[in-house]
Amino acid sequence: MKTRMESEGHRPSRKCRRTIEEGFGRLKTIGGLGRSRVVGRRKLKQLPETGAAAFNLLRLRKLRPA
Repeated sequence: MKTRMESEGHRPSRKCRRTIEEGFGRLKTIGGLGRSRVVGRRKLKQLPETGAAAFNLLRLRKLRPA
C-alpha cells in the first residue's frame, strides 16, 4: 500500500480528497453540522444546504473572471 500511495497516479486522488475533506470540515465547524441545534427533519435538511451554499460562495470569491 505504501508504494501505491507514493506513486504519481495517487497524487491527484490525495489532492481531491483533501479538497473534499476541507469542505466537510468547514461544514462541521462553521456550518453547524458537528452538533445540530435544531429539531425537525426540514430544519436538519436545511443545515447542510445552507452551509454548502455559503462554502460555495467563498469558493466563488476566489475564482478569477475569465
